[in-house]
Amino acid sequence: MLVSTFRIALVALALLTLSACEEAKGPFRTTPLAEPVCAEVQDLKVANQEIGRETVRRCSMQRHFLPGAVEARQDIEAVLRDSGPPPAGQILLPSNDWTEMAAQAQRTLLHSDDYALAFVELNDQGGQDVAWQLPALLAHLDAQDKAGRQNYVVAYVHGWRHNAQLRDGDIRKLRRLLAYSRAALNSRCVKLGEYCDAALTGVFIGWNGQKVREGPSDVTPDVGMDTGLGAIGPGLTFWDRWNVSCRLGSGKRDCVGQPPKGFTSPLRKVLRAVERELSLRQGDPKRDKFLIFGHSMGGNMLATMLRDEAVRKVSRHSPGTEMRPLVGDLVVLLNPAARSQDWTAIQRAERERAGLGDSRVLTCLNEDGSDNPDCPERAALIRWHRLYPLRQRPVYISLTSAADWGTLKQKDRPVEHDTATGQIFPFAREFIGEEGPEQVVAIGHRTPNYASRYRLHEEPVGTSHEVAVLQGAETDGGRRYWSRYGNAVKAEAGWCEPADGWLLRARQPEGLAPGQFVTNWDYGLFWGAPGDRPVSSRNVGGSQNKAAVQWRQGMYLKTNTGALSVSPGTSPFWNARALDSAIRGHSAWANYATWCALNQLVLDDVTAPDPETLPPGEAMMRAKAETE
Repeated sequence: MLVSTFRIALVALALLTLSACEEAKGPFRTTPLAEPVCAEVQDLKVANQEIGRETVRRCSMQRHFLPGAVEARQDIEAVLRDSGPPPAGQILLPSNDWTEMAAQAQRTLLHSDDYALAFVELNDQGGQDVAWQLPALLAHLDAQDKAGRQNYVVAYVHGWRHNAQLRDGDIRKLRRLLAYSRAALNSRCVKLGEYCDAALTGVFIGWNGQKVREGPSDVTPDVGMDTGLGAIGPGLTFWDRWNVSCRLGSGKRDCVGQPPKGFTSPLRKVLRAVERELSLRQGDPKRDKFLIFGHSMGGNMLATMLRDEAVRKVSRHSPGTEMRPLVGDLVVLLNPAARSQDWTAIQRAERERAGLGDSRVLTCLNEDGSDNPDCPERAALIRWHRLYPLRQRPVYISLTSAADWGTLKQKDRPVEHDTATGQIFPFAREFIGEEGPEQVVAIGHRTPNYASRYRLHEEPVGTSHEVAVLQGAETDGGRRYWSRYGNAVKAEAGWCEPADGWLLRARQPEGLAPGQFVTNWDYGLFWGAPGDRPVSSRNVGGSQNKAAVQWRQGMYLKTNTGALSVSPGTSPFWNARALDSAIRGHSAWANYATWCALNQLVLDDVTAPDPETLPPGEAMMRAKAETE
């Protein structure tokens, strides 16, 4: 009774507090595209802030130059004034690190320093108040396709206390990541001759995540929004905005109801419309690419949108065949404010499809590593591990900044983890009367309850992978480059190494019999002679800098290091715990090295076999298939 009275009093306080707050209501990107200003190129310089010229900033379809691009074009104009037009067939390209490296490799890099940015805003009912936003984006993609250019689309769904207003911190982060995606495309042109004429387009999917006006948040975007006394009013909007995120993602009235008859996911409509404009095939560098990611409640929007579809695809999956993407090429959740049930339902479907049912067994090994010949689950475990082939690529990834990182002593090195989804989210869920880990614990904080490396106390569901940045972007001289908008134009600070085949090599390392794979694979480290200390492989920075990222399957907790993963080794669903070097806290997710690793999963064929190891004739057959 006392708890109920407290809740009623708090609701009353919320209504009183909110009544004094100014409403933040979109849409925000409303300048008619017919206005001449919308044809202008925006140059935000290294500051990467929308300051001044509000009319052009409010265009829903924008073209951006990276820092230095305007000056490079002025140099071209000076050359033309002094020397006249170039010989027929010769193209004058802006001079920068990327075009100079491409020229040395005898490649023509046509668009090294620009990208497009589109806005599509959804209202609380799932409609689009600005009728021309989505059609303008689709027309842009169609125009790039007709011009013979590849499309690489990066769509972002923001979270709570954000929207598409001018100077929102999440828009600033998206522009930073688009700059690094351009660097990734440039790297592949220089090294492989791929993506040399690719059109990069960012899509900011806005919604009313910020219910009360809080002002610009792009000054210190990695810090996040104010959580002090001044945030009491915005904080009381959590439950309402979370329900809206579920409605826009799943099509349901709220996070627990059923969708009205004939009502589908508004977010799905937007993403499918974009997808229909693209020619996609995972792993093929000649096709269009589509990366979708969402943060916090934006992650919840994607999780609620995909849960039922993912479960349905798993239940109908033909074992041993490759599962195709759910939407786009890859969907990534960053610190999702979503219930763990939206992920564990997929893991249960995988075990059910293999015939494991509600079994809590992960292996037929005894605690000493020896085989148990009387293991009744052996056949089902084999089917579980063979649900997908070795060449299965990831299609759906969740990344959460986790606190318990077994390889670190927290007293010596505290981990700056995500307290918003780790602590605030479960408190908010429990406050409204929800119980149990399925409803209360967020996706990335549902850590399996291990009794030992091979055994669990409870159901084998939850986090299954881990990711860490082993080293950041550094030159050999040791100078550190931070993840900044201006650094993406520098080859030594923004290089993103092509990574064809890395996942297949991790699953089937040298010396393993064909068809076999390791259950807890690891990528990111090189080992020398026995007993040597492992060193990072520079799998992100290549020869340009020391940046390296480690993906691994399995758990390295304080109590159990190297615990078996609760997902099969080839699963396309990765629920990864992230060290704060990869994602720091709740808001610092725009990380150069981590973003390169995600670009690698989209732009490269990470499960491509080495042609030298293929049976005779198969390499030729694969090459022919890729050109068809």
